[in-house]
Amino acid sequence: MKIFICGYNLYGYLNSIAKGFTKAECSVFLFSHKNISIRKLKKKGILKRAWTYLRLKQINTLARKSFSQFNPDITLCINASSLFPETIKSFSKRSETILWLIDSVERVATDINTVSLFKNVLVFEPTDKEKIPNAEYLPYGFDEEIYYKRPVEKIYDISFVGAGHKERYEPLNRIAEVCKTLNIRFCVFGPFRLFNKMPWYRKKYPFLYESIILNRRLHPSEVNLIYNQSWININVYHPQSKEGLNPRTFEIAGSGNFQLMEEKSSLRLFFDKDEIITYSDLDEVKEKISYFLRQKKEILEISKKAYNKAIQKHTFKHRAKYILEMLK
Repeated sequence: MKIFICGYNLYGYLNSIAKGFTKAECSVFLFSHKNISIRKLKKKGILKRAWTYLRLKQINTLARKSFSQFNPDITLCINASSLFPETIKSFSKRSETILWLIDSVERVATDINTVSLFKNVLVFEPTDKEKIPNAEYLPYGFDEEIYYKRPVEKIYDISFVGAGHKERYEPLNRIAEVCKTLNIRFCVFGPFRLFNKMPWYRKKYPFLYESIILNRRLHPSEVNLIYNQSWININVYHPQSKEGLNPRTFEIAGSGNFQLMEEKSSLRLFFDKDEIITYSDLDEVKEKISYFLRQKKEILEISKKAYNKAIQKHTFKHRAKYILEMLK
């Protein structure tokens, strides 16, 4: 089976997806392009629109050329935010086409009219199935060559690794405040650039600001190390995830470590209650942090169960096999 994978290679996820299909005994061609949304063609300014069109035209021309040379059985597009309708139609004429959305429909840079051109659609957010006919819910898995157990010392009681989206400042600040009342060090890693762009954020979210250890984007190997060095990895979601699961859910589990995450209704489709622990409000965060940091043996037991489930069912090889089976 020949698979043509097309998309913007955010954080190297396209490489991981490609490896998953290769491990599922497929021949893979990976076409990676710059992150330019077709929606920008609707913005004001004729010169900006013209420049965007020329860049998109180059991407689409190369995509069609690479597709024709490879002649795949299946075309998997990640978000497809840079593809012209005629490009998708040309793919559909000669292969089975799949769109895998890695953001919710409300947030994704893909034009909604583009979505309807695909024969098969996989969504990041389960509630999007109501908006897209015949769509299926499939969250990302994890790359076991990047996220894995490491024999290192636990040096952080509780940590968060992730992008500093504006919506995360408030919940993380509240968690940091809770940790301070418990006399526990909360360690935050990731690009929280608004503290530099808008210095008044330092006063608005003082507990979060004090908790930041590294204010920059981290390499996946650094992320995996922090997961392994932390007793509790807290998983705070972006608001676009109403019910769906972010990649971090599977990556922390796949690294063999403990996570405390926001309650999401789709979680129990993938993990049991004794594999990933959840919270629904700040009081529960406080209660569970206090409890589990006194029960470190239990942390290790839960982490092992989550790891076993992740490695047995949630790698990108498993996702590739699911997609291949779906198309039969």
